[in-house]
Amino acid sequence: MVIEIRTKPKYAAAEDAALLARMRAAGLPFKAASSARLYRVDADWPSAAYKKAAADLLADPLTESWSVGGGRAPAGYWRAEIWLKNSVTDVVGESVSEAAAGFLGVKAPKVRFGHAFYFKSAAGPKAEKAAAKALSNPLIHSFKVVKK
Repeated sequence: MVIEIRTKPKYAAAEDAALLARMRAAGLPFKAASSARLYRVDADWPSAAYKKAAADLLADPLTESWSVGGGRAPAGYWRAEIWLKNSVTDVVGESVSEAAAGFLGVKAPKVRFGHAFYFKSAAGPKAEKAAAKALSNPLIHSFKVVKK
């Protein structure tokens, strides 16, 4: 199950502007861009446990929103995900795993950390390739467009 944590729009202006500037510097004339943190949790938990982990462990309720199952790209946006490859040590995932075990009182799950990026523009091979080059390192990351 994927848990997505996004900064609420009221607080995301600087973060989104920095991402947009980075993409424009890479030659991509996106109209808007935003990002989210992803946690892929491999566990046999009831739905309520995923929600509790998202709401009470991973997200700051004042500045962030969360969803379980992955976010949806708003109309006119496309979404890309970047994950560390399985062969790469994921210290964030390991930390979240240990925290979830202690917080929820469950066996430590396997957790992988990643990012979701939302871009307002037409998706296409050129834009996708340029975004992958600007945001990921192919030696340690997997990059895929998941929603156009």
